[in-house]
Amino acid sequence: METTETEVCEVCADKVLHCDCQRCFECSTLYSASDAAKVLDDENICKACNTAELLKDRKATCGCGKTVDSSTALAFFEYRGPGSKSATESCSDCAYHKVVHQPINPSTGRPGITTHEFIPRGDVGTDLFYCGCRGWD
Repeated sequence: METTETEVCEVCADKVLHCDCQRCFECSTLYSASDAAKVLDDENICKACNTAELLKDRKATCGCGKTVDSSTALAFFEYRGPGSKSATESCSDCAYHKVVHQPINPSTGRPGITTHEFIPRGDVGTDLFYCGCRGWD
C-alpha cells in the first residue's frame, strides 16, 4: 500500500496521511472515505494499516455484550492489547491510572491515593467499541 503524508488531524494535531484507512488512530476522528487519514508511527508507517496483523484473532466488545472481530473501522474502537494505554497505564490491582500511585500526583500536586505499587494491567483480552445499542444521539 502506498501512503503519502498530506495534512494534520484537526483534533489531535498529529501528522496524518492518505491511505486505505478512515480513522485517526490516535484520537479516533472519523474521516470520509474520500479523505481517509491516519497517523504515522515513528517509522512513517500508517499505524492503523499496520494493525491488521495486530488485530488478527482479537475480539471487540460493546457495553451491551455484543462481540465482533476487532477493527479500527468500528465506532469508538479502543485497542486494549499489548502496548496499549489500557495495558500500560492502568493498574492490574485497582484499575486506577499510574499517576495516582506516585507519592505526589503530578496532575494535582496532591499525595497519591493508593498504598500499593503500580503494576501494569497488560493485555485485557478484548478491545472496546460501541455498536449503537443505545442510539447515536
